[in-house]
Amino acid sequence: MDYGDRNYGQGAYGSGISVASPHLLPTIPVGIEIFDETGTRKGYYQTGSSDLLATEFSLAETGCKDFRLQFASIKNIAKNDKIKIKVFTSDLYFFSGVVREVPIDGSSENKYEYSGFGMNDYFQRLLTGNKTFTNKTVAYIVNDLLTTVILPNTLITLNPDKIDPLLTVVADCTLYYVTIADALKDLQRIASSDGNDYLVGVDEANEFFFRARSQETKAVLHVGKRGRYGIPSYEPKDDYEAKTKLHVIRDDGTYYGAVTSAEDNDVFEDKIQAPAGLSDADIANWALGILKEAEINQRSATINWKIETYYPDLLKADGYLRIVSNVQQREGGDITPSPYGVGYYGEGIYGGEQYTGYIIDDTLKVVDVKYNITPGSANRNITLGARPIMLESQILDVRKKLVELTINLGR
Repeated sequence: MDYGDRNYGQGAYGSGISVASPHLLPTIPVGIEIFDETGTRKGYYQTGSSDLLATEFSLAETGCKDFRLQFASIKNIAKNDKIKIKVFTSDLYFFSGVVREVPIDGSSENKYEYSGFGMNDYFQRLLTGNKTFTNKTVAYIVNDLLTTVILPNTLITLNPDKIDPLLTVVADCTLYYVTIADALKDLQRIASSDGNDYLVGVDEANEFFFRARSQETKAVLHVGKRGRYGIPSYEPKDDYEAKTKLHVIRDDGTYYGAVTSAEDNDVFEDKIQAPAGLSDADIANWALGILKEAEINQRSATINWKIETYYPDLLKADGYLRIVSNVQQREGGDITPSPYGVGYYGEGIYGGEQYTGYIIDDTLKVVDVKYNITPGSANRNITLGARPIMLESQILDVRKKLVELTINLGR
């Protein structure tokens, strides 16, 4: 910039070469890279230099979930092509996936949509074969599935840093031509019996992951504020009820037993079918993993977080968000807005009104993020579910109680 740079030492009348202020830089909302089935790059489409009208993609706890690209004309994009998406000025890929549906040339539509799924879609398309494992860790079985089935048949890649030790031992397990998706889900539940909350899938870098949920707070969002960390509204709800007892049925139809939650909830029982090929010892860990998934997800919310053009933060379905509300709560539970905004120099109008402070919700885990980007707007629609962070000692104590409360029907 020659004139008007915000820094006094830059521009036509400054001493250095001008570096434009971020808010004045031209925007490039989204760029789409296209690759063929072999991974060879075959094209690139960018908002502003093509007729790309809209981009939607979702990130779930399993990684990249699904996507939709909308153009004003037919493009050189075919079924089974691979895509990678970048947003604004970020050097990071926000999404990678495979095209599963393309428009037909000659249609009377004036908008043409290409859609598909993340690379973990291959988990639904691949079978394990006939495999038996005896006294092997979850890590051993996962590595076997990766090296013999997943990696040879897909463009999914391996990053050992994204796979936790997974030391839980599987006593006796037979995988007889089940989908990779089902096998990984059962292994995830068995692994979670160690007290961790594991996530399994394929991320935006095409890399497989099997890791405990991050305990990191990814961002602090302020309700009713503008700017990088502002959201327009926040309306949490508490309508979830966890199951308190799971009656487990073996694959052959016989009754294994019941697993009971240590949470202090109203009675809520359910019957579940154990997967084929698991020993009783492995069924116990598998059932504990299911309870881990469902015990403490009471509070939830859906929020809309705008993507700032020059701060295109990649938010995954992992970790936590902290919500800070500009609504105040008086003692006694009445909720009322601050008359003139509570700040650092006194509360209420001229500091005379006494409030307990901002309402802060810092136990909301991120479970799904949907990005919706057009040339005129860019937003994240985020689904949140609460899970209080427990200390390791508390996790182990809960696990011990769960084991002690495992009972047989009628006892």
